[in-house]
Amino acid sequence: MIPLRSGPPPRQRGIAAITAILVVTIATVLAVELLWELNLDVRQTQNLLVRDSATQIALGAEVWVGDILKRDFEDQDIPYDHLGEDWARDIPPLPVDGGTVDGALEDMQSRFNLNNLVDKLGRKDPPQFDLFLRLLEVLELSPDIADAVVDWLDSNQLPEGIGGAEDDIYTLRDPPYRTANYFFQSATELLAVDGIDAEIFRILEPHVTALPLTATGDPTRININTATPAVLQALDDSVTTAEVEQWIQDRVGSPYEEMQAFWDVAPDDVEQNMQNLLDVGTNFFQLKVIASLGTTQLSMYSLLERDATGVSRTRRRTYDAY
Repeated sequence: MIPLRSGPPPRQRGIAAITAILVVTIATVLAVELLWELNLDVRQTQNLLVRDSATQIALGAEVWVGDILKRDFEDQDIPYDHLGEDWARDIPPLPVDGGTVDGALEDMQSRFNLNNLVDKLGRKDPPQFDLFLRLLEVLELSPDIADAVVDWLDSNQLPEGIGGAEDDIYTLRDPPYRTANYFFQSATELLAVDGIDAEIFRILEPHVTALPLTATGDPTRININTATPAVLQALDDSVTTAEVEQWIQDRVGSPYEEMQAFWDVAPDDVEQNMQNLLDVGTNFFQLKVIASLGTTQLSMYSLLERDATGVSRTRRRTYDAY
């Protein structure tokens, strides 16, 4: 008599075992994936919270610098600005909860304002154009750049001079684009202008800026107490390197408190041609703040405008985060 078998045959038991192993494997993979996504979400949330904290710290530094600029304005009987004042000193690394914050404030009227090349109606401003041409010469750059920059700003489609470039030049590029026909929002826009590459921009960048028109619609003036050597050299063809070095040396110990003090030592041609282009005070400053929290570093750049009452407002703010 053949005994009866109990339970499933061996082949079925093998399939069941394999199925169980597959189910356990899939469940494990899903569990690991869910845990990874959870950890990733937690990390992203933590990074967002840290970035938000760094942003708030940087904004706090911006308010603090505004107070420094206001006190600087109120402490002077004659409003003038120079590199020996408190605002011109770099902010040392200061401890904050979880990290540090430091920064620096720069006088943006120490540079040539590219937006001065055209007036508020979009027409070329000849004295400003001549000043920019001389700056290009001092920096040993092509004068054609001046024509191309004016065309980027002006309101017409007529090429300016030999180096002019309007839409017919830019629309042939890949990808095509058009001239702004408006004021620069940032000096980095120069990289889009015909004839300017990264190397030329590197040379120009320390001496140029992109500032909005003043509240009255007038162009901004260059502060002779803070102007870069190249900008001072470009004030007139008659200005010598020795004179620039002497001005810089003099303003360290005795900043020019009023324009007449500068006219007394400057060549007559400078006084005659630069009357409406120079000043001893500044309205526009750029603040750079670096907030470091843990492994996160946030850089904030704020363009501050100080008005006639000494109060500063932010005209532009950009961020870089690492």
